[in-house]
Amino acid sequence: MIVTLEQSIRIYARATRTWFGDKACQKTQERIDQLARAGDLDGAEVHHRVKQHIIELNKQDVPAPKRMAVG
Repeated sequence: MIVTLEQSIRIYARATRTWFGDKACQKTQERIDQLARAGDLDGAEVHHRVKQHIIELNKQDVPAPKRMAVG
């Protein structure tokens, strides 16, 4: 199975919302800034697209999945 970049972005956006909840956009912006400072502009652009997808999910009021307890 081949996963496109766009599909990967959508998967990662959903995972980020699961990991960070309401702070998903903030955490993603921190990653964008970190990548940009390091000169990885392609990586920063991909994470910008992740953030945009998170924003769209939030607008659609798609609930973030609950984290599963481990242990």
